Amino acid sequence: HHVKQLKLDLVQPRHNYAPPVSQNRQGHIYMPTSLLTEGARLLASGVDIAIHDENIRPRVISSNFVGVNLLGAPYIPEVIRLREAIDKEVGAEAAYLFGGQVVSGLTHTQFKRLFGNSAFNGNNDEVLAAVLGIDIRALVAPEKTSLIRAYEKIPDGIMREYLSREFSLYVSQGCQFACDFCAAVRTFRDPATGEVTRVKESYRDPEIIERDLEYLVQRAMQLEIKELKIYLSNLDVFQTPTELLKFALAVEKVRRTHLDFTIKLRGLATAESFLKTR
Repeated sequence: HHVKQLKLDLVQPRHNYAPPVSQNRQGHIYMPTSLLTEGARLLASGVDIAIHDENIRPRVISSNFVGVNLLGAPYIPEVIRLREAIDKEVGAEAAYLFGGQVVSGLTHTQFKRLFGNSAFNGNNDEVLAAVLGIDIRALVAPEKTSLIRAYEKIPDGIMREYLSREFSLYVSQGCQFACDFCAAVRTFRDPATGEVTRVKESYRDPEIIERDLEYLVQRAMQLEIKELKIYLSNLDVFQTPTELLKFALAVEKVRRTHLDFTIKLRGLATAESFLKTR
């Protein structure tokens, strides 16, 4: 008895300031690393995926499960429209998994009021496993997930677009500072009670970063790209010096085997943690 493999369409919506699709122009092209991380986790758990970046070309939905990455609050109205459009295209009500930092900021009631009953919080692994009918133990933590499986799903033409521009490398997440303008996972001070919830930065496994970087360098070389311009996902590059050193050594190993290839790294840092690290 052949069981048909479960498939999920992952959509990166078109940037909300991009020229309209009718003008036939590209949107804001930037490799959707968080969407690819989720895609790689799903591939590792036995779910097949298709990746659609609407900044490059319009989506073609072929499954009953649709995952969408919200880049921020402005995307809430965008995905409400997107959902209605996809339901029309598919001719049935699909199940939607919405992820991204902004989704974590919504209460369960707000989420249901905005998106309806066929939408689910894709950031929550228990919800994700239940909706897709997979074993939650098959979902490996993002820090232990290699993105290579997801990168392999990206055709050369699109990968060339991504790697010839700056792109984000998932190195760490979380921040010890409590800046109130920031929507990321960070130390949080409750304005009502003054209670502080501390968050430590969590790094990805450096061996996995090294493997992923090695893959990206080789793929770039196949595409005749001579350098990678990388933006580090760290919210404050120098906040965890020992882990940063392990990351630096991993990059150095990749560079030693590709001496004629250039890797440029950039990231955000506070003066305070920079001085501590020094």
